[in-house]
Amino acid sequence: MKVIKIRMEYSCYPMWVYNETGELIDNDLVEEIEVDGKIDKILIEVQSMYDGLFENNSTNFEFIGFRNEVDRAMFFEKIGNVINLIKEEIGGKYIIENEVAI
Repeated sequence: MKVIKIRMEYSCYPMWVYNETGELIDNDLVEEIEVDGKIDKILIEVQSMYDGLFENNSTNFEFIGFRNEVDRAMFFEKIGNVINLIKEEIGGKYIIENEVAI
């Protein structure tokens, strides 16, 4: 069965799709999910939040982290919610894995 991994990498879409042998197929929204739908919007928002955890300028690229525990909790709540939405929409076609750890 194909696998969707929700994983955060700086400036990359957080959905990683793998085939049955574990090879990366795509780093984008799977075709079964509507582009510009609720799941896509949440994933884009989560990626924006994640990218905001870094300082990236002409002299420095550094992880700075969350401003506070409330922001951290909100981030992980959004991750959990979007994974549940993905499972509801296409869970039978893919194995869904949460690889988010900060």
